[in-house]
Amino acid sequence: MNEMKEAFSKLPAWAIGVIAILAVVFVGWLVMAVLGILFGLFFKILILAVVVGAAYLFFKFFTTRH
Repeated sequence: MNEMKEAFSKLPAWAIGVIAILAVVFVGWLVMAVLGILFGLFFKILILAVVVGAAYLFFKFFTTRH
């Protein structure tokens, strides 16, 4: 852990700025990815519910006909 602190203290200011920007971009990308997964999952569940509902109605319609 100490070696990392020493390495960071030896870095020039612009390098620390670049690392900070990369960290912010990475965290932002991570948040967007998580939100994408959550909303993707939400839409998948919604589509699945519609498909299951349609299949159930279709099945019920055909079973009550015969």
